[in-house]
Amino acid sequence: MVEQTIVEFIDYLKNVKEASENTILSYSQDLEKFRIYLSEHNVTAFDQVTETFLTSYVLFLEKNLKSATVARNLVTIKAFFLYLIKKRFIEEDPTERIKSPKVVKKAPVNLSVDEVEALLSAPNEETWIGKRDKAMFEILYATGIKSSEIIQLTIHDINMQYNILTCVGVKKNRVIPFGENAKLALEQYLFSSREELMGEKEHEYLFVNRSGDPLTRQGFWKIIKRYATENGIENVTPQSLRNSFAVHLIANGANVTSVGDMLGYSNSSMAYIYANSKDTRIRDEYMKAHPRA
Repeated sequence: MVEQTIVEFIDYLKNVKEASENTILSYSQDLEKFRIYLSEHNVTAFDQVTETFLTSYVLFLEKNLKSATVARNLVTIKAFFLYLIKKRFIEEDPTERIKSPKVVKKAPVNLSVDEVEALLSAPNEETWIGKRDKAMFEILYATGIKSSEIIQLTIHDINMQYNILTCVGVKKNRVIPFGENAKLALEQYLFSSREELMGEKEHEYLFVNRSGDPLTRQGFWKIIKRYATENGIENVTPQSLRNSFAVHLIANGANVTSVGDMLGYSNSSMAYIYANSKDTRIRDEYMKAHPRA
């Protein structure tokens, strides 16, 4: 009963709420931990879960996890119990008075321009893999997109004529410009390396692994980590490059709102702006301020 209800909730997130893959994955992992805890304490139905029981569970999590992770788990559990109420599996919400632990927000980690330049120069562009890695790094730094977004890019998301890429989201798309350095690296990869890596494989994902399959988040992270280790660069992650994109633009005078739009923090539709060619603000801000535009 417990396990089946969790499966139904995840299905609800996927098909009704149209949650992102990352959200579905994190909710699944959080609820699996919760299910195991329930089983270990002989709880066989959700109407047996009390506020006291949940408080004990939060204390258990705090012994093993960081406060931010505990807070995320609690968000998952609260969403799950709201679902149980909506489906009338339970009558009262035991999470209502459970408070999340305080999370200390750390300043975003970013690299210096010199560190970014060292990382972007690291791949051996004489090899197929090197061309791929060079293109990935250039695009990541040129656009500030997430690692989950870069591995989802397809060849149709890249417009080489206008130096823009379309980042497809669950609720909205955004269109982001990139500079000549990224364009050159993409051309080198697309017109030689990608075809060789693909072999007999047939799909439209932009970045592929050595077997020609779409690159995974884990694979992408390992690539970045390897180059960072080899070149003595600390704190390199896909997120730190995303942070660096924003920090370097703003440091060079870019409008904060424009940078937020590129990162996907705005409610306005980037695709609408570019489609109508009436608002050149974002492109102008990018070309004026990005170190590699």
